[in-house]
Formats: sequence, C-alpha cells, structure tokens
Amino acid sequence: MKNFKKALVLLLVAALSVTLFCGCESTEEKMAALSGTWTMVMPDTAEQAQILLDNIELYPEEIALVDLNSLEQVKSVTFDFGHYSFGYDVDGTLDCVRRFYLAAFDAMYEGRATLSNSYDADIANMTREEFNQFYAELYTAADFDTLIELFVDNAYDTDALAEPFETGTYTIKGNALMCTITGESKAESLPYEIEGNTLTLHFSNLDETYTR
Repeated sequence: MKNFKKALVLLLVAALSVTLFCGCESTEEKMAALSGTWTMVMPDTAEQAQILLDNIELYPEEIALVDLNSLEQVKSVTFDFGHYSFGYDVDGTLDCVRRFYLAAFDAMYEGRATLSNSYDADIANMTREEFNQFYAELYTAADFDTLIELFVDNAYDTDALAEPFETGTYTIKGNALMCTITGESKAESLPYEIEGNTLTLHFSNLDETYTR
C-alpha cells in the first residue's frame, strides 16, 4: 500500500510538471506571437489641427467653427524577431486627415451664416451642393471631392511621415520586453500582453493598445 501511494504521488507530480511545462510559451513562441505590425488610432494635437487649417488658408472665422480636437493619427509599432520600430501608419493617418477636413467643412456649412462677410457671396443661403461647389471653385478644383484630396495630398510630407521615430532591439523576459533604443546601451523594461488581435504596452505613465 505504501508503494502504491508513493507511485501515485510521483504520477501526480509528473502530470503537474507536464501541465506547467506545456502551459509556458517559449521565447520563440512569444516572439512569433508579437511579430508583425500593430496599429493604434490616437488623438493628434489641436496645434497640428490648426496647422492643417492654416495650410489651406482658411480665415479665422472659418477656423473658429472647426473642432480642433477632432484630428486623429494612426501610430504603429512593428516587431521583427528582436528588432522593433515605432512610427506612423501613413495611409491610416491620411485617412484621419481626410475625415478631419470633411468634418471641418461640415462644421463650416452648419455655421455658414457667420461667413457671408468673409466673401463676396451669399454663403448663408447656399445649399450644401452650392456651398461645396463654391469652395471647389475658390481653390480652382474640379469639384469638392477633388479639393479634399488635394488638401490631403498636401497635408504632410509622406516620405518624412513614413520614417520611424524610434527603433531598437528587444528581448523578452517573462511578460516584459527588454527594449534597447538604437544608439543607447541600457535596456528598459516594457510590460506587455497579447489577447487575440490586441497588444497592450504598459508604459510608466500610460497604456497603449494596438490591434492588427
């Protein structure tokens, strides 16, 4: 009986060890799960929104109708088996700019009664179609859609936007990334977790949640 109990205990210990071993991801598996590009939509600044509106030379009374806190951008992070880079998703960010300009003209149309003194035109009584065509002609664009695309195309230097703003190398230690920024020697711990298609990076002062 004693031998039977001893064998049973050893069997249970062995089974538990196998369970624990199988439940732990290897470093290679964690690297594979992290590999790829993740993106996050985040607010841009009111200052940047102001710059975009200044770029298209709107009058102060036009800008006053626009929500400067409605501009967004798309941040990205790419992991490639030991290397990482933070930057911006160019196409996603330009889509955000497009939505911002469209929303800006929506707001200007809603507040058009305040704009008639800015131009030699009865803007206050324009239909939306007339309003759109008025601005298209003002900027010598073929139509309103063309005008918006012109604004988007000239919003940013896309080559500069495509350049990462931080690169480095990383290893994985437990549930944290040990990141070393390019040009530096000290690694910093960055806790993270992956749940499905969602990656959360836990910085010291905030969390950033990315998807892919």
